Amino acid sequence: MATSFQALLVLMTTTVAASQTCNTKTSGTCSWLSCNEGRGPTDCVGGFGSKLCVCKPGYCTTDGEKCVDPNAPNAQPATTDFKKDDRVEVQDREKDVPLPGKVTNNTSPVQVQTDGSKESFAWKIVKHKSPTYKVGDEVDARDSDSQDWKQGKVTSIGEDGVKVQPDGWKTSFPFGQIRPLDYEKRTKDAAADHEKAKGEFAAALKQEVANAAAAKKASGEATTASKQATKQAIDAKNAADDAGARLKKAQTDESQKKKEESHAGVLVEVALAKQEAAHQATTAADKVRDDAAAEAAKEVAASEAAQTLAANKKALVQQAQAQEQEDINAAKTTCAEQGTTAIRKAMAAACSSAKNALNSTKLLLASYKTAQAKADKEAAQAAAASVTAKNDAAQKSVKAAAAAHDEAQEKSNTQAAQGVAAAAKGAADSATAAEKQAAAAASAAKKNSDDADTKAKEAAATADHKEKASIEATKVAEDTGKKSQAIFGTSSALLTTEFVLFQKTRPSNYDQGYFAAVATGFVAALAMFATMVWRSTRLGGIVIMPETLLG
Repeated sequence: MATSFQALLVLMTTTVAASQTCNTKTSGTCSWLSCNEGRGPTDCVGGFGSKLCVCKPGYCTTDGEKCVDPNAPNAQPATTDFKKDDRVEVQDREKDVPLPGKVTNNTSPVQVQTDGSKESFAWKIVKHKSPTYKVGDEVDARDSDSQDWKQGKVTSIGEDGVKVQPDGWKTSFPFGQIRPLDYEKRTKDAAADHEKAKGEFAAALKQEVANAAAAKKASGEATTASKQATKQAIDAKNAADDAGARLKKAQTDESQKKKEESHAGVLVEVALAKQEAAHQATTAADKVRDDAAAEAAKEVAASEAAQTLAANKKALVQQAQAQEQEDINAAKTTCAEQGTTAIRKAMAAACSSAKNALNSTKLLLASYKTAQAKADKEAAQAAAASVTAKNDAAQKSVKAAAAAHDEAQEKSNTQAAQGVAAAAKGAADSATAAEKQAAAAASAAKKNSDDADTKAKEAAATADHKEKASIEATKVAEDTGKKSQAIFGTSSALLTTEFVLFQKTRPSNYDQGYFAAVATGFVAALAMFATMVWRSTRLGGIVIMPETLLG
């Protein structure tokens, strides 16, 4: 056992010293991979190939894994289904003998102080322990060490404690001390389990110390391999950097030529857009011109139709005027004075008809004149509209010609821009060919560098994993050593009082015979007094004293 503890002390010297101050070094490395976010606020420090993850200023690590603010308010710990002072059984290995103890901290991780130990620890397996007593159990009970044990049965278990009814008693009481009848057997079994657990801890500690030493050796070997891989990666990277510099220059030249080609292409696109816009403007102007010509032709036709209509109206007026003259002449002839009265009467009806015809002709003539005036007006308006439409068509024709000229000019500009773009494309193609040659030259070097980089990362990850495994193995060994020392060391004590229940209570072990005697005497006294009263009434009020009754 001593050898194991000495080896453990050698492995844990640094860890113990660091735990006394604000430790900032974590187990993480960052030569190739950045520090894991799960480590909290960290900085990557150190030389290339040997960089470590350390806590940022103001932060510390207590477990070598995560950096935290030591001044930050503590987060509320997670609760468990255990309560403080609960009786439990604990193990770190399922095959080990369970050790009894009590819960000292019921927040996660649960802390348990095993019987005989002065320290509390976290355990991998914590189980509720079955209660030592239950109603109906046969036990021994007493109130203090100076009294004899009384055998009895547990009658109740509640907030007021465990109550026992001793054999021969009619009442149950809480007693200061209670133990099972097989107390001695249980004590011997507990001592045997204690010795067995001591051996199991010794064997586990020996194995864990050996595991820690092996893990530390493996970590050292992995670190050496990581450094070698890192050096090879550095050499390959330098070679790749040289090829990369040449490639970068070629890429810069190609980029410049590409920009010039792109700019020329933009100018061509602008020229084409202008040409298209000019073409659309020409098309629109031609359409407007054609529409205006069609409108002018339509107005000319309308004007001619209006003039024809006006001429027709004029002819009707002339015809009506001639008819009017004829009717006037007929009326004059018909209505002229005749020689005889009979003739005048005969011509009176004809004269009236001639006048009516004349009036009708005058009315028709008036309507014809009105229609002629309207037709003349419309013919004049149509003629004016025709002139306006012809003028508008002439203007639209001029604009269409100007648009066609602009289109031709833009087409010429487009051809010039396309020539410049073709020259720029030739220069860009040449630069691209040069860039491809440089890229081909750098490809092999880059592949070698990437392969070496991958191997270095894998080696660094392996070294980090081995380092964590070493730290974890050392922590496991340290934890087992501390528990073994606290539970089985010189300062520990084998407690066999787990099976004895101690309760705070008033003395309860008055002899039941005493109570019975007092009760019997009291009843006898009452009976005697009743007899005295009865006899006195029978003897005329003379009181008979007790000694008379007893005599």
